[in-house]
Amino acid sequence: MNATKRSIFPLLSGLLLFLSWPDRGLNFLVFGALLPWLLVLDDLRSRKEVKRRFLKVLFHSWLLFAVFNGATGWWVGLAHWSGLVAMVFIAASLEALLMTLWLWVSQQIGERRGLWAFPFFWITHEWILNSWDMEWPWLKLGYALADRVEWIQWYSVTGVWGGSLWILLVNLFLFVAWQSWMKKRTVRSFLPAVLAFLLPFLVSLFTYHNWEEKGEEVDVVVVQPNIEPYVEKFERPAEEQLEIFLAEAQKGLDPTTDYLIGPETLLPSWNNLDRLKREHLIRRLAYFRETQGSSLHIVTGLNLIRYYTEPLTETAREGRGGGYWYDVFNSAIQLSAADSIPVYHKSKLVVGAEKMPFIEFLQPILGEIVLDFGGISGTNRTQSEREVFHSDDGRFSVAPIICWEAEFSGFVRGYSQKGADLFLAITNDGWWGDSEGHRQHLHYMRIRAIENRRAVARSANTGISALIDQRGALLQTLDWEERGHLKGSLRANREMSVYVQAGDVLLRLTALLVPLFLLYAFSRYLRRSKPSV
Repeated sequence: MNATKRSIFPLLSGLLLFLSWPDRGLNFLVFGALLPWLLVLDDLRSRKEVKRRFLKVLFHSWLLFAVFNGATGWWVGLAHWSGLVAMVFIAASLEALLMTLWLWVSQQIGERRGLWAFPFFWITHEWILNSWDMEWPWLKLGYALADRVEWIQWYSVTGVWGGSLWILLVNLFLFVAWQSWMKKRTVRSFLPAVLAFLLPFLVSLFTYHNWEEKGEEVDVVVVQPNIEPYVEKFERPAEEQLEIFLAEAQKGLDPTTDYLIGPETLLPSWNNLDRLKREHLIRRLAYFRETQGSSLHIVTGLNLIRYYTEPLTETAREGRGGGYWYDVFNSAIQLSAADSIPVYHKSKLVVGAEKMPFIEFLQPILGEIVLDFGGISGTNRTQSEREVFHSDDGRFSVAPIICWEAEFSGFVRGYSQKGADLFLAITNDGWWGDSEGHRQHLHYMRIRAIENRRAVARSANTGISALIDQRGALLQTLDWEERGHLKGSLRANREMSVYVQAGDVLLRLTALLVPLFLLYAFSRYLRRSKPSV
C-alpha cells in the first residue's frame, strides 16, 4: 500500500462513520466503516522495513478520529469553539494513542490474538471518554444505531456498549474475510461476518414486534415553550416565560392528567433553594397546579442558588464585593398536593458550560482564566445520588433526567435501580441550533428507554419533545422550534431489565482483559529483548 492510500483510507473510515450516524439513514455503513483503516494498520504492521512505524500508526489513527469526531460533532462549536477543538485534538489524540498501544500489543502476542484484543482496546477509549473529567460519551459506536431501535432491542441485556462490540466484531470479521478473499477468492470467507450481523439483528426484530408494554398507565402532558436560549431566555422576564408554559399546558390538561412536564431551566431566574416555597415563580406554579385538581404533579427544571457566609463547599463562589459565597444548581423539582417540594440537582455537568475540567490542576497554573472557559463563572453544585420523585398516592416513581445526563447509560440505570418506573427527560437543546445535535440527543434517550425498559416523556425547550415507549419507539413528537404540547398515556414499568440488574458487564470484562493483554504483551517483549547467554 502506498503512502497516498495510507492517508486516504483512515479519512475514508472517518467519513463512513460520520455518514452512518443518526439521522442520515445510512446506519448500515458503520458495519464496514473501520475496514479501510484496519487495512492501513495491517499494512504498517506487516512491513518490517517501515520506519517510525508507531508514529505512523498514531498519525493515521488520529486522522480517522479527527475526521469522525469533527464531522459528527461539528455542531458543538455552535455553543463554543473550545468544544470542537477538544474533540478534534484532545479526544482524537487519546483515541489514536490507545489504538497505537493495541497495535503494539498485537505485534507482541500475534496477529490472531491481537484481533481478539482489538474490541476491548476500542471500548476502553469509549469508557475513558465516558468517565474522565472531560466527558464526551456522544460517539460510542453503539449510538450509531440509536434511530434504528428495531435493530437493537437486545440493548436491554448488554447496554449500549454491547452495540459497540457488535459493530466492532462485524468489522473485524469483514477484515479477516477480506484478507482471506485476497488469498483464496472464496465467498465463504464472508459467512462469519454475515452471521455476526444477522443473529442479533433478527433477535431484535422479533423482540420489537412482539413486545408488550408493561405497567400501569400514566397520563402525561409535555410542554415545549420554545424560548430562544441565547438572548430571549435571559432578557425576557421570567414571569412571561412561565405564563407561556402555563397557557400551553392549559390546552392539554384535564382531570385525569397525572404529570405535567416542563423543560430544563423553565424558571431561569435564580430561585433561592433555602426559601423555595416563598419564591414568587414557585408560588405561581403551585397555585396553577391547585386549580387543576389534586392529582396533578408538575415536574420541571429551574435554576437554583444557595448562599453562605463562608465557603462551605468546594464549588462555592465568592460574591461580588466579598463577604458571602454561593453555589448554583441546574435542578428539577416536583410540585404536588404534598407539602414538601422534592428537588434533584443535575449531576452530570456539561464541560465548559457548567464545569471546568481538571480545575484542581489547572487553576493553580492558569489562575482565574479557567473560570472564563466556555463562558462560565465556576462549576455547578451537584449531588452524589440519583433522586426519584414519588407520586402522592405511591403509584408512580419518576426519574428527572436533566439534559446531558441522558447520554450516560450507567448513570441513568441508577434511576431504575432506585425504583423509577417512568423517565421524565427535561432538556434545552437550543444551544446547537437546528443541527443534528438535538436530533441525536433525542435518539440517545430512545436507547435509555430500551436499556431500562422504561417509557419516556421528554420536554425540550426548543425541541424535540417526545413520548417514547419501552421499545424506544417514538409515539408523538413536537419538532424543532415548535411551541406546543403533547398529551398521551405511557406505562410505568417496575420490572428490571437484565441490563439494570447486571449493569455494564462488558466494561467489567474489558477492565479485566485489557490489563491481561498488556501484561502478556509486555512479558513477551521482555523475553524477546533478553540477550541470549
